[in-house]
Amino acid sequence: MLDLSLLAEQAEAAEALDWTDFFIAEAGAAAALAGLVVVAISINVKEILQWSRLVPRAAVSVTLFVNVLLIATFGLLPGVDDRVMGWLVLVPAGTTWISTIGISIKYGIDRDRRRQSVQQYAFWHLALSPLLIGAVLLITGNPDGLYWISAGIVLCYAVGILNAWVLLVEILR
Repeated sequence: MLDLSLLAEQAEAAEALDWTDFFIAEAGAAAALAGLVVVAISINVKEILQWSRLVPRAAVSVTLFVNVLLIATFGLLPGVDDRVMGWLVLVPAGTTWISTIGISIKYGIDRDRRRQSVQQYAFWHLALSPLLIGAVLLITGNPDGLYWISAGIVLCYAVGILNAWVLLVEILR
């Protein structure tokens, strides 16, 4: 006799294993990239401190990578169901998103670099939005949230690396 509940459990376990390699890779990459940003900040700390808008940009850059590191670490915890994973993603991503809104309000749009300023704020929210969507999907029981989270991780990398480039190279021009 075919035990459907056993097959469902096996399928769920296999699906969780499918994400393990992804989260291992993301945890390592996020740690390395966070280190890169910290080095960029330490190398150019004088220049960064001269431009008030670069300080929060540096902070957001590190925070994006730390978010990915936390999310990947949570994804490796054994026995965490999707709903709990959703909350584990929502807390750091939501906190960072709220912080970026606060920074956007505090610093406003740079009149001299209007386009770049708007793009920077938009990129921050573009990177964090899939994480928030994915977290909500997981909390509501939709396993497709993991795909949204993976997209958010890729976008966090793209935005974080762009910011690292600015902090390491562009400010010296």
